[in-house]
Amino acid sequence: MSEKQTALTQLLPFAKIGSVLAFIGGALATFNHFAGYSYLKGRLEGMGLGLREVEISQQEITFQTTLFLRDLHQETLKDTESLFSMGFWPTVIFIIIGGLWLAIIFPKTKKVQPEESQRKDNQENNSSNKAKLWLKKIIAYPIMFALGFYGLVLFLVTFLMYLAWGFSMSYEYGLQRGKLDIGSEVCILINKNDENKGRLAGCSILHTDTNKQLVGRVIHKNKELTVMVTNTESLILDQKGKFVACSPIVDLSKKEDEQEQHHCLIH
Repeated sequence: MSEKQTALTQLLPFAKIGSVLAFIGGALATFNHFAGYSYLKGRLEGMGLGLREVEISQQEITFQTTLFLRDLHQETLKDTESLFSMGFWPTVIFIIIGGLWLAIIFPKTKKVQPEESQRKDNQENNSSNKAKLWLKKIIAYPIMFALGFYGLVLFLVTFLMYLAWGFSMSYEYGLQRGKLDIGSEVCILINKNDENKGRLAGCSILHTDTNKQLVGRVIHKNKELTVMVTNTESLILDQKGKFVACSPIVDLSKKEDEQEQHHCLIH
């Protein structure tokens, strides 16, 4: 083998590792872009601002992905807590079923000694034992085929379902976050605050092109648009302070004439 071939042989493992790392890096970059953008789009939809196209930088995409992973982590903790708090007997039954499943999947094999093997062969040669063996096969094989076939179909359907769910998961979490953004007042008076201790950051104050003052919380901001939620509406302003989109927030506990005045009609 020449020196060139030897060098190529030595570099081959590193090339394989590099290919795997490149694939993983590309997959993570794709996930980061899709998850971050879908989360923000879902959040705007949850705030009532529609599926508006928003230009965001790569840094902002990564930040939105971080927010999505935070919400996913919190939801996972809730699911895990509910799993371990399902009660004594459900837990016991769950463990027993899991143990039986492992016993079936990983049966304990027993070593067959030569004498036992010879005795087993002699028993199988018996005509009655052969009939029993064939009967077992006739019953067992169709059952095994049915379980395998329907199990494969169930696996494929479940896999495709979770794959589709995974692609839409970041959007769904953003949708829930957007609904939470408008679900309660973002700015409250000091005398309405339950805790009169410590220090809190106040709400942001923006001015429209008509010098109208808006008090609320900025959800997203870039060079072209500002997304904001106040106590009475969620809105998008352009760089000049003009309304691009505005959605009034309706309090279902109040009648129509008791609703607070919003700014969506006041440009």
